[in-house]
Amino acid sequence: MQYTFVSGSPGRHTRLILIFAGWGMDSRPFEGLVRPGYDIAVIWDYRKSDFPESIVQNYSEIVLVAWSMGVFASLPVIPRLRGKLTLTLAVNGTPYPVDDTRGIPENIFNGTLEGFCKRTLEKFRMRMCGGAKAYNDFKCCEPLRPISELKEELSVLGNMASPKEEEIEMWDHSVIGKSDAIFPPENQAAAWAKHARSISHFSGPHMPRFQDLLDHFVRNKETVERRFERSTPSYVEHAVVQREIAEELMDLVRRHGVSGKHPSVLEVGSGTGLMSTPLAAYTAGLHGTLELWDLVDCRPLPGVAFRCADAETAIREVEDESYDLITSASTIQWFNSPTSFMKEAMRCLRPNGLLAVSTFVMGNVQEVAQATGIFLPLISEEDWAQIAAELGDVLELYSRRITLHFDTPVKVFRHLKDTGVNALSPKESLLRSLDRYPRDADGSCPLTYAPAFILIRKK
Repeated sequence: MQYTFVSGSPGRHTRLILIFAGWGMDSRPFEGLVRPGYDIAVIWDYRKSDFPESIVQNYSEIVLVAWSMGVFASLPVIPRLRGKLTLTLAVNGTPYPVDDTRGIPENIFNGTLEGFCKRTLEKFRMRMCGGAKAYNDFKCCEPLRPISELKEELSVLGNMASPKEEEIEMWDHSVIGKSDAIFPPENQAAAWAKHARSISHFSGPHMPRFQDLLDHFVRNKETVERRFERSTPSYVEHAVVQREIAEELMDLVRRHGVSGKHPSVLEVGSGTGLMSTPLAAYTAGLHGTLELWDLVDCRPLPGVAFRCADAETAIREVEDESYDLITSASTIQWFNSPTSFMKEAMRCLRPNGLLAVSTFVMGNVQEVAQATGIFLPLISEEDWAQIAAELGDVLELYSRRITLHFDTPVKVFRHLKDTGVNALSPKESLLRSLDRYPRDADGSCPLTYAPAFILIRKK
């Protein structure tokens, strides 16, 4: 395997996006990719399975994006990244590279390999790009590798055995191009039915717009931190929904109770203290200890232990069975992989410990998504039910809708800004978004939150 940093440099940031490219690639098609707060490295050339371990040593978080044959090539590497890996994203590829129902049909793969030549490569890349025009655009950055090398790589991939189903770890997301002419979309859907927590589709060909994928799936944590830091003075006044959610979550914690004497309690995403204040009183009543974590150094309660940290990676540093209660209100939706965090949190709980979380599910602020075309890739309530059942005894799992009404779209976006939840992309025209914002029959502008409440007892 070879690698190239296309953004940043080794160890410049603490977070790395690691892209496993498809067959026949080098780094050229990926040059220009950027995601604030992350270095981006591309892995290519699978003639040898010698993953360069040194490139991941200086990172606390790794996001893995695998495309096409890169999905299969990344499988042996994933276990070696486990201590740092948060998000796994598969794009137009499967764990079964040559398979009639779950990958590239065998006759098509063998035909490509047997008659491989310059003309074959051009036809492949035209199909990969989705047509002649797109291929002409691709030529300015197409890989510069000799034909003999590409044929050797294709032969090596074709001779590798596909993994057994039980050997494949669960991926966070699979993204399938409806017009993919390399990996048939129906084969991809069949392959990922048991191996991806979510499957989504886009209208494009085999070669996606990678910048769009990074913008959508990889959290810009620097922006999240900056927006919440700026909104701190206005948050308490305007975060009416978040306050209601925190109160409801706290009521659930009281109802189900924390086991053990002198319990150790951790709150993730303490923010301005909407939940921290009642949680501190509850913990003190049990003669326990409370620790607060947040990405922004706001320290809501003087004298209470506080850690300024990215909880998604910090939780991995915690020893097993360290807490009796881990709770988080309206925070984990900002993580690259909320499900990975939940799994780590359960590991950190003592036997009979309680994980109490509120987050947001699909349909959250749907009006903003309708107006801007931008939305977080949230997990559905149904998928959360399946995830939670695998973690422990589910005590509570439900969602509901809370709708606010504003006089104008401007006031909606002002509200989002005042609470740090500004979903508007810098590329998006504000005026166009305002014009598209949906209205109720009375002319008001609704904003619908979709919180979910999840309480799990460790067995």
